[in-house]
Amino acid sequence: MTAKNLPPPVEPFKHDDVSISSREDLYRGYFRAEKVQFRHRRFKGDISNTVTRELFITKGAVSVLLYDPKLDAVVFVEQFRLGALDSPRSPWQLEMVAGMLDKSLPIEEIARREAMEEAGCDIASMVRIGSFFTTPGICNERFHVYAAKVDASSLAEHGGLDEEHEDIRIHVVPRQQAFAWLDDGHVENAMTVLALQWLRIHGTNW
Repeated sequence: MTAKNLPPPVEPFKHDDVSISSREDLYRGYFRAEKVQFRHRRFKGDISNTVTRELFITKGAVSVLLYDPKLDAVVFVEQFRLGALDSPRSPWQLEMVAGMLDKSLPIEEIARREAMEEAGCDIASMVRIGSFFTTPGICNERFHVYAAKVDASSLAEHGGLDEEHEDIRIHVVPRQQAFAWLDDGHVENAMTVLALQWLRIHGTNW
């Protein structure tokens, strides 16, 4: 069978193919956790039994890959991440700037604010890469990912806000070095990996 003889893609199931029976709060703090019971249509054509899952709920987030076209360099922020304690490399992770969403503010405004707070960068122009679920099997978190052009010629060594308990080190590295870090596993943050791959594919004319 050749590619042209393959059957057409099957339409995916939609929201109407799942029925939520109950949602119970397990925890409410900075984040939330719920116990959800549901049934859904199965690929065999029947309906599943009732399934119970725990769901971690966030507000969503925005992250921005900062690129200086004059230096041909990428700006990384490095900070301790509790969830990376089991990393074989280090729990201090190299990432893009990022921040939680706020329904009262446009996403791009939050992106500009986080770029200034975490890296001291004033965004000159910005393009949207896309929006992506991080771990939809257990969490509703969706990241909105952007790339932005900045002037990184005179950034401070450190960034972040003390009142938010941020302790950030700023790295400005040549674009090809950033790609080398991507290839050798130095960068472990999934959204940062995705954005660097986008930069590698699309180049710098955006």
